[in-house]
Amino acid sequence: MFERSTLPMNELFNVVHERPFSLLFANYSVLLGVAGGIAILWAVNAWMGRRDTPGFRLAMPVAVSLVLAGFMNVLAEVQQPGRLIYGYIYGWVYADTSIIKYGITLLPLFLALCWWLMFQSLDPRALADGIARVPRPVRPVVRFMTLWSWRYRLLDVPFVGKAVLVALILLGLFAQAYSGIFLMNEHGVPLWNSPAQVILFVLTGLAGGAAVHVAVIPLLNALSTRRWMAPGRHYHWGMLGAVVLAGIVWYAWLWWIARFGDIANQRAAALLFGPYFSTIVWHTLVIGLALPFVILVFGGQRIAADVLASIGVLWGAYALRYLILIAGQALNRSGAGYLDFAPNEEVIWYTASDALIAVSLALLLASILPINSNVPVGAAKEV
Repeated sequence: MFERSTLPMNELFNVVHERPFSLLFANYSVLLGVAGGIAILWAVNAWMGRRDTPGFRLAMPVAVSLVLAGFMNVLAEVQQPGRLIYGYIYGWVYADTSIIKYGITLLPLFLALCWWLMFQSLDPRALADGIARVPRPVRPVVRFMTLWSWRYRLLDVPFVGKAVLVALILLGLFAQAYSGIFLMNEHGVPLWNSPAQVILFVLTGLAGGAAVHVAVIPLLNALSTRRWMAPGRHYHWGMLGAVVLAGIVWYAWLWWIARFGDIANQRAAALLFGPYFSTIVWHTLVIGLALPFVILVFGGQRIAADVLASIGVLWGAYALRYLILIAGQALNRSGAGYLDFAPNEEVIWYTASDALIAVSLALLLASILPINSNVPVGAAKEV
């Protein structure tokens, strides 16, 4: 009389439900994660004395651009900036109960430090000469925005320089891990309650930072100086190592939850290996992992190979966050509405805006920041 259905119960009752996060969270995560990776690599290079490369001058402008673009997602997600202001003013009574209290403090500090170091990485004579050329009424504003960086070099001060680099590394690491820890604090989503995603976000952030040094910074340098300078090989091997480790952690995590996870995690694994399997294969395994691995190992030092591998790494870093986000909340609460998931028009619009902000700011800063100066040593103009 009744034909037995082969569909799972959660497909028979497939009603759309509200998701706690939109894909703007994935945008925010990848932008902050890559910025953290850039900052960490910049700090390591500065610590080792590599301060005469294009990366030393241009890495911080790119990091600043990515962080500012990432912050735009927060404003778009909460819809009401007053909620953020309320958190700053009244949200400290229970400051130890939520990672967001640390995020709204440490991430702006990370942006401020990157902004400061952006000017500290410039030639002081060139910076002084550039400020002297701006209209006189604007000079006080420009002096303040540069934090008078032509007068001192933080990294050259004993102890202070090392302390600044350590602070940058710690803040960069926090920027990478923050979104993963934030998801871990979301109740009722077992897939997110794992440190594996934090490790993945850190590794893909480092790989993305290396990808920026390999492809983006040489391009910015070529646009500003008309010269293409090949990046150091250590970025290639660093990116390769981060990609390999991320791939191991990602698939080991999926294998573990599919075989040893609780019911909720096994349902999430069934979703990832079922309806989302082709997405995992193409966007994480093929584009994000296998393609960069093959190119970095066998591609040599060709410019096109560098750019292609970097695009694959950045694509995979976003795809991984996309999958973790939608898989975690697809079966959450009502356990329905996951088969026809697609970003809405508003999210697509904001994502395009994020990309435009990040790219345009990086190009603007790279074009207006001074490169060198013809002023003799010790003869910087008074500004």
